[in-house]
Formats: sequence, structure tokens, C-alpha cells
Amino acid sequence: MIRIPGISAEALRKNHRLIAAAAAALLIIIIIALAASCSDKKPKKKEKPASSSQVSSSAADTAAAVTRTESTAGSKPKDMAELKTKLEGMLESEPGDWSVYIKDLSTNKTILINERTFYPASTIKLFAMAAAYQQIYDGKYVEETLFGDISAMASKSNNDSFNNLVWNMGNGYITEWCHAHGYEDTYQYSGLRPADNADGLDDPEGRTNQTSAKDIGRLLESIYKGECVSPMYSARMLNLLLEQEYRDKIPAGIPNGCAVANKTGETDDVSHDSAIVSTPNGDYIIVIMCDHPGKADDIFGYFSILSQEVYRYFEK
Repeated sequence: MIRIPGISAEALRKNHRLIAAAAAALLIIIIIALAASCSDKKPKKKEKPASSSQVSSSAADTAAAVTRTESTAGSKPKDMAELKTKLEGMLESEPGDWSVYIKDLSTNKTILINERTFYPASTIKLFAMAAAYQQIYDGKYVEETLFGDISAMASKSNNDSFNNLVWNMGNGYITEWCHAHGYEDTYQYSGLRPADNADGLDDPEGRTNQTSAKDIGRLLESIYKGECVSPMYSARMLNLLLEQEYRDKIPAGIPNGCAVANKTGETDDVSHDSAIVSTPNGDYIIVIMCDHPGKADDIFGYFSILSQEVYRYFEK
């Protein structure tokens, strides 16, 4: 267990609670900026990811992280059933086994097509990020100690960084955290490859990691609402996802200038993407997962087509 010299775990927790209260107010300050960013339709310069030396527990640092917007949905109710029918028709002609989760954050209406579990590939890193921040919040680690791996894992999808976090937190802690927070479809049994530090992290029973579109969608919603670990750490996680370098799936179907916080995952057998999307007419969660053994590359381009269709729905 790593401690800050001279500061007790109880003091850290009290400090977190004070900061969280300030962060909760700051979560709403960015509302107009995010909505305006999409309506401008102009690409904005990507901010540099925060270095570990820039990480602090101050409320001012939290304000620098782009965070959730309030609902700005239009006055006309949207027909989610119509969108679901449209997407189901589009997926019928595509190879692979697809699952899609969409939540309108303005109305709380949800679409879930083909509920099932998948090998998550790098989308398991979303849960690792949340679990790592939980241990930081609980005082088991100082944020600077883990931030380099959290950042590289979330924004650059680095497998070695994911494995480092598993080694530090304990193999199985991510599953424990997930089930304690209601993500019942999600299990972390092993490390990720290719990597230099995966040996020793394989499950002795041969079980593989798993999750579902619904679990990923619910986690993203928790981050969006500032409810994942704490408002401050939710803002930190959201900012890291906004710095995601892999933007060729869901973000490719969204107009330039819109705020899209996403996390992808792929192997030869599966291809996934998940995102929080902010639009002038309302924000939404979208998760697209596909199992297509040996041919996952073949369906890569279809993610942007589905994403564009969903964006058009919210643009009405």
C-alpha cells in the first residue's frame, strides 16, 4: 500500500470528499462549451494529454477536464423504436454477430439489440480505469503513481499499461469492482496480449475476459454523470477518453467539432467501440460490439456507418 508521507488514509478520504463537492459544481460549468463545440462544425485542436506531473487533487485541475453536458434535447420527442428498427435492418445484411446499446441521455430511453457477452479486447480497459481510480480514491495509491499507466491504457490503448495495473491492483480486483457496482456481465480473468508483461496473468482454468454492450454503456453513463468513483475522478476519466487516439470507428461517423469520448477494442475475431457523444440536440451513449471470428477487419468500416445513422437520429 502506498501512502503520502504524513497524511493518513482518513485524511485523504476527507480531502477527497471536499474536492468532490467542488468538482460536482464544476461538472456543470462546461455545459455551454460542449454544446457550442458541436454546432461550430469546425475541428478543434486536440489538447495534449496531462502528464503525471500535472496531476493534482485540486479543484482547479478538475475544471481543466472536459466533462458532461446537461440535456439539450429538442422539444420533439424522438422515436427510439424507429431507430431500433432501422439499425436492426442495417445489421441483418452484415456478417458477424452484432450487439448495439444506445441510451438517450436526455430522455433515459434505451435501445439494446442482441443482448449477449463478448470477449472485450481493449474495452476491458474502461473497467480497469474505473477500478484504478477507486483504489486511488480509497487511499491505496497516490494518483501520480498510477496515472502514467491509466493514461497510456485509456488514451493509447497500451496493453502493457493495462497489465501493470492488474499486477498492482491484483488479478481479479477488476472483476470484484465490477460486480460490486452492478456490472454483472464483466469479468477480468487475464492480462492482455501482445505485451511484455502478460506472463503470469493467464487464468489457470483458461477463462477469458468478458463484458457486454450494456455493461459498457452503463459505465460510460456513470462517468458522464459524475457518478463513477467521484465527480472529480469521473471528470478525469472523461478527459482521458476525449484524448483517445483511435478514432476510426464511432467518431468517424460524427461531424468534426462534436465532443466524442470513446474506447475501442479489437482482435482478429472481435471489433468493438463505445462512446459518449455530445450534440446540440442531446447527448447519448453508443456501444457497438461485433463477433466475427477470423474476419473482424472486414466489418471495421461499418462502425462509422452505424454511428452516422444514430447521429442523424439525434440531429432531427
